[in-house]
Amino acid sequence: MNEIIKKKILKVKDFLLKRETIIKIIFISLNALNLCFYINSNCVLNTIILIILYLYISDTSNKEKLKLILIWLIFSITTFIGEAIIIYKTKGINYAYKKPDIFNVNVWLLTPYSIMVFSIILLNDYFNFIL
Repeated sequence: MNEIIKKKILKVKDFLLKRETIIKIIFISLNALNLCFYINSNCVLNTIILIILYLYISDTSNKEKLKLILIWLIFSITTFIGEAIIIYKTKGINYAYKKPDIFNVNVWLLTPYSIMVFSIILLNDYFNFIL
């Protein structure tokens, strides 16, 4: 039993020390700080800059990078639309933003959406590596 646990711990350690894992964790952390400090100003611009930096320093294939961008955009657009529909249908009673940008939803939400997408992809990488 101890041998199995040791192997699992070593596998987790190997995953956490992979260059690509470290880059994704740094991206998630920096983007979370971006959200905390710049929510009312350059939040989305900073997120785009961070994504461009990630694409530049990442060793993943261009196909994987394109998938990441497409997942982020599709996730963001569909979540954006979903939130707009909820706000519209409830007339903002249950769910409303101050000074919304598009369809009663704030553009700064693109930043937390990117954090969620990167987190999901990181978890996918983790389970692909471990299992």
